Amino acid sequence: MTRLTARAALLAAAGLSSIALARPALARTAETAAFGVQAQQLADAAGAQGGRACEAPMIGQVAATTDAAGFDQLDVAPREVLLQIRMNCAARAGGRPTATAAARRLTAGEFQPEVRGGAALQVALDDLARSDTRSLAQNIRIVLETTPDRAVALPLQLYALVLSDRDLDPAFITALRRAPWTTEEAHSKVDNDWALREAVQAADAGDMTRASAALSRASEPSVLMAVYQDRRFERLWPQMQAEGRFDWRAKETARLAGIDERIAREPRRLELVVQRIQALRYLERYDEARAVGADYARRLEKDNAFDDQNDQKAWVLYAYASVLDDLGETAPADAALVTAADGSDKISQHVNRAALLVQQGRAAEALETLDKIPPGYGSPYGRMVTASNRLCALALLDRRQEAEAELAKLTSNWRDEPGSAVHGLACLQRDDEAAALLIHWLEDPGLRGDALAWFRTGRQPPGAKAAADKTPPILRRASQLGARPDVQAALAKVGRPLDYDLASQYGS
Repeated sequence: MTRLTARAALLAAAGLSSIALARPALARTAETAAFGVQAQQLADAAGAQGGRACEAPMIGQVAATTDAAGFDQLDVAPREVLLQIRMNCAARAGGRPTATAAARRLTAGEFQPEVRGGAALQVALDDLARSDTRSLAQNIRIVLETTPDRAVALPLQLYALVLSDRDLDPAFITALRRAPWTTEEAHSKVDNDWALREAVQAADAGDMTRASAALSRASEPSVLMAVYQDRRFERLWPQMQAEGRFDWRAKETARLAGIDERIAREPRRLELVVQRIQALRYLERYDEARAVGADYARRLEKDNAFDDQNDQKAWVLYAYASVLDDLGETAPADAALVTAADGSDKISQHVNRAALLVQQGRAAEALETLDKIPPGYGSPYGRMVTASNRLCALALLDRRQEAEAELAKLTSNWRDEPGSAVHGLACLQRDDEAAALLIHWLEDPGLRGDALAWFRTGRQPPGAKAAADKTPPILRRASQLGARPDVQAALAKVGRPLDYDLASQYGS
């Protein structure tokens, strides 16, 4: 989801296109201070004006009153009305700083829940524009706790952005999982990805009863793999093993059946097609996966054939290209990625194609592909993956000074995507530093889940052996780090390796 789409979703949820107020009954008090009386009278008059309250001179009076010393000590009711007017009028006029400043004041616990929820959404707009995920989480949590019906109307991708902060307050996850979700996607998140976050927090606090309860409905193989590997859950392993919850092929087969059922009900949803191709691929049903990919690639030649075509067309083609690559069909895979990159997404498919080109030793072409990404574009994660691929391409071309410049970006921001930093160090043959960073990654409780994925091994796809023989030696160094004694010792303290009976790197 683009930030523009997220902003539109927040605007719609906040209802900021309207000047209507959620007005409380204005309590009359025995307030005798002149300022209090004036503020009450202004609130009564402005509240009765509706949209006309934004016109001069009234909006000027509202601004002067809300900015005046002593305003925050007045009764709650007039303050709530006047701050709402200032927030809504500024938002309607495009004055984001003023609207956000008023909204921040309205998120205080003394105001009505409905008002706090709307104000928090206005502040979240500003958080999104500034890429401040910590503040975004704080404000979305207010929405979850005050106006949960409004919170569940927000796109799930917005929550993925919030959850990219690995140091979130545990209360946020609790509020997120307990919101009144209505869609299948959301319920799956509640039972799987979000459940894992709550279980990790519970395990870190020593509450294994809560951790077990959080995971009670988890069924996604990626989530259960994380539990299988992480020693924080070691006490749960025997029971989960006995219950068959680590039977990867059975879990993925069940997942595929669920995807097929949903496609039958929602045939215009490409996102489900992406999941189906991936599941067939992991179950080594390559011919079926290729046939599905080829079929949808043809259908996508027609505009608006699917409801989510603008967002998901590129990902269908990427999934199709991944299958072709698994089969060793390099040229068709590259052609699919070229088509995938010719869309509105300015980074994802360029990076995916560049990664494939680097693996094939086509470094100059990889750099040309990465040059299509606007400078500084993308999320912190996206910028890290871009820099890592650029570094390895430059290393292949023996342009070491330029590669070192990319490494500086990777190491200074390594927490944004540790794997990219490890790969970058390995491409420059700085194996000791790469291993040290991998160990540090394993030791970090907030990042450990992704680090453990480094130690998962699936079955090699048919085309993998031939492709591996052609992979430049410096690109193999990263995958060899896990076998080092120092890395193995660090792994043994916090987790265990996983050799699973599915194809490829699960989740890739």
